[in-house]
Amino acid sequence: MIQAAHAGIGIDANEGKQASLAADFSITQFHHISRLLLVHGRFCYKRSCALSQFVMHRGLIISIMQAIFSCVFYFASVSLYQGVLMVAYSTAYTMLPVFSLVVDRDVTVREFEHLFESIIYKSNKILG
Repeated sequence: MIQAAHAGIGIDANEGKQASLAADFSITQFHHISRLLLVHGRFCYKRSCALSQFVMHRGLIISIMQAIFSCVFYFASVSLYQGVLMVAYSTAYTMLPVFSLVVDRDVTVREFEHLFESIIYKSNKILG
């Protein structure tokens, strides 16, 4: 069941490590699940959005430059870039921004926990 889920979370317990070994994420106590979902889940969501925007803009830049080149040279069937340059642009030239997403955080973990506690307090005050 852990492997069938989108993201499997296993709890490392004294009974055995089968669930934690088969899971995508392993935690030691059940109350760590809120931090995993809220803090790390938010960071992963932000990074995934930034990566998808980056990939789309990268492709858009190449396409627009090729379209302008074709218009200027009367729609000749000549490519602006050689195959080697396309591979180099897609890998070497654009690798640094992708790796910068690993350390990208808009708020620190401490600030986010404080914001989350205030949101929970306000929602409990409104609902209850």
